[in-house]
Amino acid sequence: MRPQNWKQRIAVGLKAAFPERRMRRLVGTAVDVATQTTLQERICLYEEACWNIRLGRFLEVGSYLGASSVVLAEALRRWGNPDQQQHVYCVDTWENDTMTEGQRSTRDEFMKNTRRWSDIIVPVVGNSRDVSLPFEGECDVVFIDGDHSYAGCQRDVERFAPLVRDGGRLILHDHAYYHGVTTVLGELLAAGQWHVSISVENLISLRKDPHWSHRVPGRMDNYREAAGLPPDSSCWIDRFHAPSVSTLPS
Repeated sequence: MRPQNWKQRIAVGLKAAFPERRMRRLVGTAVDVATQTTLQERICLYEEACWNIRLGRFLEVGSYLGASSVVLAEALRRWGNPDQQQHVYCVDTWENDTMTEGQRSTRDEFMKNTRRWSDIIVPVVGNSRDVSLPFEGECDVVFIDGDHSYAGCQRDVERFAPLVRDGGRLILHDHAYYHGVTTVLGELLAAGQWHVSISVENLISLRKDPHWSHRVPGRMDNYREAAGLPPDSSCWIDRFHAPSVSTLPS
């Protein structure tokens, strides 16, 4: 969606020029919460979430201190249906298991930082490998920012990506910095049913379209080649679709 007049174009330009100002208007002092996601990445996450609300259910794997959790929650608060339950389920051990700064308990900091959204955010304490989820059914958005090793990322994607509804989004962080995440991304694209909605810095959003490979003949072979897979290979993911963004109001 492109801005249709000069007022919209100015509004879009101001949002792009002053990301901290925009994010502070959305989440207040939570913009200052320590995080590995940049302002532009969080704005992209917010916009993708806003345009994709239908069920009112998001899942985040790897929440750390809550900087991205509150962005997802604010999207639901502003753009969700007030007549239905709306939740962001945040899966983490809150023991810093995969953080470079070393292990420490971060649960209290997370709860403090997300207190304003406590009616929306639901902490799910445990390892993403086997933690029980307190809901049934699909999600509008699944955001994976946990274990960045190949085995860990593949395990998270294999378990949680099938929860994305048709027309939903699967969002990955650190695909440009960590080879394991890059490889999993290549496998997703090679599967032929996920394609890129938008990529900003080190965050990439995929959309589900089961018929994508049939509409774009030949492209899947290019993805398979990039991922180092045989031409006739298939992958373990089978989901996606959704519209792209650019002029969403704050």
